This record gives sequence, C-alpha cells and structure tokens, in this order.
Amino acid sequence: MSAKDKVSRICILLAGGTITMRRDVASGALVPGGSRDVLLRYIPELSEVASIDLLDIVDIDSSNMLPSNWVAIAQAIYERLDDFDGFVVAHGTDTLSFTASALSFLLRDAGKPVVVTGSQVPLGETTGTDARNNLLFATVFACLDFAEVAVFFGSDLMRANRCTKYSQFDFHAYRSFNFPQLGRMGLYPRLEPWCAKSEGKAPMLYSRLEENVFVVPYIPGLQPELIVSLADQGIKGFVLEGVGPGNVPTVFPYPEVIRGLRDRGIPVILRSQCQVGGSDLAMYETGQAAAAAGAISGLDLTREAAVTKLMWALANCEGVDAVEEEFGKNIAGEVSI
Repeated sequence: MSAKDKVSRICILLAGGTITMRRDVASGALVPGGSRDVLLRYIPELSEVASIDLLDIVDIDSSNMLPSNWVAIAQAIYERLDDFDGFVVAHGTDTLSFTASALSFLLRDAGKPVVVTGSQVPLGETTGTDARNNLLFATVFACLDFAEVAVFFGSDLMRANRCTKYSQFDFHAYRSFNFPQLGRMGLYPRLEPWCAKSEGKAPMLYSRLEENVFVVPYIPGLQPELIVSLADQGIKGFVLEGVGPGNVPTVFPYPEVIRGLRDRGIPVILRSQCQVGGSDLAMYETGQAAAAAGAISGLDLTREAAVTKLMWALANCEGVDAVEEEFGKNIAGEVSI
C-alpha cells in the first residue's frame, strides 16, 4: 500500500455529553448511559474514513466535568501517540470549550491532530440530530495534516483555546471571535495555512492543575472586598473580567486589593468581558492603575482559555512573576501577541 493509500488510525475518546446520551422514558430528560456501540451503528461511514478504535474515558453530563477528567483525557492521548494518527474527543457541549482549552495546555507538541466535538442533539435521536455529521467530519479532519488541539462543530474547525459556546440553540454553537477558523467542511474538508504543523519536538504531558481559581465579572457597584474574602477561603488565582478593554473602577479600592493579592502570591488576570477584542490596560487611567498595582493582562484570551491557562500556570510555575511571564507568551496559539 502506498503512503497515499494509507488508512489513518483514529482513536475516538468517549467523554460523555449529549452526543451519546439517551432520553429517560419517565422524566423525558437526557441522561448519560448511552451505548458506545451507537457510534458505529449510526455512523457506519466512520469505518470508511479511518480505522477506528473507541476508548471510554467517562460517561457524564458535561456540567459534571472536572479538571481531573481533563488530565485523564490528555494522559490517554499522550500514552497512545505512537499508536494513532489522530484523535477525536466526543464531549458534552456545555463545558467542551473548557476541556478543549485545557488540553491545549496539558498536551504540548503532540505532533498530531486532536479534534474535540459534540452535538446539540443525541446521536440516537435520528430526526434532527447534528451528532452524526459532527463526529464523522471531526474524524475526517483528524486524518489530515495539522498538529494542534481543535474543536469541530457545525461545519467549522476552530482552534481549541480560541472558541467559546455562544448558542444553546444553533447547530453552529461555537464561535472563534478573535482568531480565524482553522478549517471548514463543505464539499470537501479545507484546512487553512495557519494551522499548526508538527515541528518534530518531543511530546510533553502536564498532569497538574490548580483547581482553586475563580472568575469575577465586574458589575457596577461590586466592591472588591468580595475578592479578598474568596482569597481568604483558599482561592489561589483570579480571572477578573473588567468592562471595556479590561477596566475596573478606582472609586472602589480595586488597585489596592490587586496589589495586596499579588503580595500574597495570588495573581489577578484582568481580561475584558467583550467577546471581540481583548484587554488593553494602557488605554484608560483605570486600567493603568490596575496594571500598576500588579494586574496581569488577559490580552484577548477567552474566559475558558484564561481559566485553564491560569490553572496550568499556578500548578507549574513558581510565584506570581513566573505566572505573569507565561501570560505574556503565546504558548498554544491562545493569544495574539
């Protein structure tokens, strides 16, 4: 068999979510517990696309997904890098972008495509389900020549740490607001030239995350003493979401609180609540005051990427200065520098 005719080996990791759920007869609610066999039964074309292996990770509603599950998924992929040409993670949609972002920080230089997907409607409900196409086309992309963690949904391939779920209704449920699509499925799969390629580096697995981080969206009147009380209860890092380009007020002592937290070794990542654009702490006096106090710019990170990068950095860096240094880097394509 020539290289051109080589059949790709793809590992599909099953991590629960709507895509494999079943409908409970008594309550009418979607619940975990669907059969893994439903994938191959409803999508026989998978075997025409690649040689498929299924791997069970966890079968849960994605609202129950934990950082420890992210590590388990990353480790399972890392241990099988030599055995497969690409990987697909079937996942629930509600926390999919958190998991996908986390994988981009936990699994470095894998050198192969990792495509996370899910569905709005279960695979077993054949009328109106998007599960079939999403899983099939995610597998098609996992056979192609790129090397990063991505999300496929609807018809779009997106960088994992750049997309967020914006719709509970649409079949195109995710958008990448500050970075262009990696690819698109139409009559054929199309990859864009900015997709990361394998650089031949040795793969690395990070297996530690600091889970005690907290997101605080600023709303008018929110006093920063709340943040101090959370730090006193054991929160190790904050993602503070300012207004506009990342502003927080000076009418309340936010700069003093940020400085005090930094002195305690607790970083504050200051990002914008806006989905398009990012934080620019030099634009306004209030942003400059926060930066002077030690706030770390979130640049154009999504909320999901900011949270998971902070979890990774706190667990793998020594001190706030080292965390700030990592947030000034583009580690896995997550920010525009």
